[in-house]
Amino acid sequence: MRTVLFSSAALIFSIFSCTPKLYTYEVTVPLGAHPSELLSFRPTGFNGEEDADVFCTVIDLESGEPMSNTVVIFTKLSAQTALAGITTENGTFRKKLPADAYNLEVRYTGKNSFRLSSYTLDAGRQYEIKIGLGDSGIPVRKIVKSRHPLTQEEAEQEAMKPERQ
Repeated sequence: MRTVLFSSAALIFSIFSCTPKLYTYEVTVPLGAHPSELLSFRPTGFNGEEDADVFCTVIDLESGEPMSNTVVIFTKLSAQTALAGITTENGTFRKKLPADAYNLEVRYTGKNSFRLSSYTLDAGRQYEIKIGLGDSGIPVRKIVKSRHPLTQEEAEQEAMKPERQ
């Protein structure tokens, strides 16, 4: 509905339009707990150098999508020093590491951490590691917006739908 007001002195008008009301609901969505897992860890060739070349890919087990900004930590057992990095937007991390035995840990908020103990990287080898991170089971609060009123059940169903990019 539009209302137009006119003034005789100087043709002044304003237009008012009726916008639909937006309903907002805050919903707590329980996520299932899924353990993180090692999907593959294999040597893929030689690099002809003294260091091992490690190529790591991290994916979300629920969606199958690559996980960016995931923390990857290699802890050298002989010296108790850590070498860490963060995955790129396509979920990959590449690092040259001195040959030694390492613990590997992969962390992401809201996901179960992954740990692999005492894995030896050999000099001059290339390794490909693929890790899947599962949900931690921590409930997440989501905001649902709708142009019409929803019941609690309908709001929860909306919150469970995959988010559009």
